[in-house]
Amino acid sequence: MKTQKKETTVNAASIVDQPILDLDGTAHPELTIGKAIVAALINVYPDEQSVSGEEKMRRFVLAQRIALGTDIDLTAEDTALAKKMVAKCYGTLVVGRVWAVLDPASAR
Repeated sequence: MKTQKKETTVNAASIVDQPILDLDGTAHPELTIGKAIVAALINVYPDEQSVSGEEKMRRFVLAQRIALGTDIDLTAEDTALAKKMVAKCYGTLVVGRVWAVLDPASAR
């Protein structure tokens, strides 16, 4: 019998205003987990000139749900997309902070 991996979900409302912390624990005054994810999802990347309208819409819908702080759980697919786009958009510190919230197992 195949066992299914339990999916961990993240509530969008719980991350929207969570600050990005420096390595010393100091909060960045204007950057939050939610803002970082939204910016990564709606950004235009030079290597993605041929991204489909469907994919852009998928990113937009997820960005809007996070930006509005909607009280919904992000699916494993949502989380994977957010992680992929944050890694593409930001440096190590922001990626580490965002991934630790979206997927705590990745921070170990």
